[in-house]
Amino acid sequence: MATLPAIIDIEKNMIKKAGDIIRPMNLGNKCLIVTGVNTKKIAGQKLYNELKKEYETDIIIGVSNEKKELESFAKNVEPYNFLVGVGGGKIMDITKYSAHLTGKPWISFPTVLSHDGIVSSRASLSDNGTKTSINAKEPRAILADYDILKEAPIRWMISGAADLISNYSAVEDWRLASSAEQEKYSELCAGLSLTAANACVADMKDIIRKNYNGVRTLLEALVLSGFAMNLFGSSRPASGSEHNFAHALEMMNAPGLHGEQCGIGTIISSYLQKKNWVKIKEHLKNFGAPTKASDIKITDEQAIEALVQAPKIRTRYTILDRYDIDRKMAKQILETVGVI
Repeated sequence: MATLPAIIDIEKNMIKKAGDIIRPMNLGNKCLIVTGVNTKKIAGQKLYNELKKEYETDIIIGVSNEKKELESFAKNVEPYNFLVGVGGGKIMDITKYSAHLTGKPWISFPTVLSHDGIVSSRASLSDNGTKTSINAKEPRAILADYDILKEAPIRWMISGAADLISNYSAVEDWRLASSAEQEKYSELCAGLSLTAANACVADMKDIIRKNYNGVRTLLEALVLSGFAMNLFGSSRPASGSEHNFAHALEMMNAPGLHGEQCGIGTIISSYLQKKNWVKIKEHLKNFGAPTKASDIKITDEQAIEALVQAPKIRTRYTILDRYDIDRKMAKQILETVGVI
């Protein structure tokens, strides 16, 4: 059964306070911090220095996000009572899947708010070179340090906002699937997903300014979006055709951030859904998010190919199933909405 994290807290100087917050959770005495090279410098090492005062703490970097390698890595996790993921999306995916394999609780300590992976129970991993979404484990707590998050490049926060805006087309795809009797639809989970998107759009100015209210709103909206997925048991409430487009780009090793690519995909999907794609584009522009292929350094040909390949990314029913998109049609669609 899906659960919300027991603690969702964003404070200044959270690194210093983390031990006091974790202690009443009674997770055990042995802690493993999972982080990356850069995120160790940003927060991982400092958090390690604090937690080792109270816990038998180790820190590890450079863990692969390849599914088979993580299954082997899980053996190294067994001696620990709980894990702490310190970093961005990749680190969270590694940590939550390791926690899932071993049954250990884990804590999310994000250094950026670039997408909803900080709380969702789905992990995006590499499986023999193919990106795949796998069932994992939601965090027991989310502890965020405002001082660290506000110093992250604004591009990452805007990517998180764009990922939330993509909930609009994801929920519409879900409705279409339900009307075509392809999938069960949950008004509750869809409502949570849309509430997260609406909250993000409503606090756009504060998010761009990176003030406390804006960072907190973005964090809570991402948490709410992730919980909608956890509650439903799949990524359906926040992932539709726009994510197919983004994943197609990711398979080409496109340089855009996940949320950026989803945002552009949302413009395309909303147009195909006959929804207000112009308004979606306006929301993205207000945040300063990319709206054109060139904004994320991909060519027109790459964008066309991604749209052609998008329906083949997964079997989930979306608006793309109502079209037979070839290269000529893809080019026309992308030109119409101004992506190319």
